[in-house]
Amino acid sequence: MAGFDGVELHGANTYLLQQFFSPHSNRRTDKWGGDRTQRATFIRRVIQRTFATVKETADRPFIVGYRLSPEEFETPGIRFDDTLYLLTQLQEFLLDYIQVSLGNYDRVARENGYQDKSMMAYMYEALNGQIPLVGVGGVRTRQDVANVLQEADLVAVGQQLLFDPKWAVKLALHQDKQMVTADFGSLVMTGDFTLPLRDFLARRYSK
Repeated sequence: MAGFDGVELHGANTYLLQQFFSPHSNRRTDKWGGDRTQRATFIRRVIQRTFATVKETADRPFIVGYRLSPEEFETPGIRFDDTLYLLTQLQEFLLDYIQVSLGNYDRVARENGYQDKSMMAYMYEALNGQIPLVGVGGVRTRQDVANVLQEADLVAVGQQLLFDPKWAVKLALHQDKQMVTADFGSLVMTGDFTLPLRDFLARRYSK
């Protein structure tokens, strides 16, 4: 009703959906906690309610995506095997895409048994074309885009656009030499940023 074309359910970066799935933050003993099947209950209910609301109110095609973080560093915490299980749960719904939250698209899982390729590659294989996978993490060049598309269906770009807002245009026009490639940390104080973005970036990229 607000005029958007879709919604992404944010189940990454320790937001609420991830908190329910995580054995680190979810210590509940009722139906919302317990083993990973029980901890995924809240996620399933939110997705079900989202699709029900779309069906009830949308007057045009409306995208529903889901974003997740593939593992946690805490103990106990989400391990990559848990994420592969979660993918089986997500595939029960008609999601338009799943986006994985990664700092680097080629990141390898910490868990033994998943060291032969990137987490994104394992997820792409697990989804088997049933739901498009959006890859992300450190995409700054045309080669990065090509690399991600070997293990995902779509490419998301975040940090690069803060420092190089016309990056996508440069990519489309093959103006690769004009892309900003310097280290983000060195660009913070030289960029034309206004508050509070400047302060956020300074904290984010401070050594």
